[in-house]
Amino acid sequence: MSDRRKAEVVTPGKNNETVPGPGLLTLDEAAQYLNMSPRFMRRAAAERRVAFIKVGRSVRFKIADLDEWIEESRVEPLTINDVWRSARRIA
Repeated sequence: MSDRRKAEVVTPGKNNETVPGPGLLTLDEAAQYLNMSPRFMRRAAAERRVAFIKVGRSVRFKIADLDEWIEESRVEPLTINDVWRSARRIA
């Protein structure tokens, strides 16, 4: 079985609840992992801005996907040359 397949394994928990397999986070756990609100995560998933996995009616997030999403959202700082060039274009 490949590593990818193992990450998506879901096992039954107490009272027939599903417990995410290794590397999968619930919506609340993903929000906590990113220090964001659950509402933000729910909206990001609904707008397909972040990859997620549907397990029945539940939504799960791979930690690797969250890390990749954060890295893709990174904004590099401006250098003094960038500021100077944009100021010269305006003038």
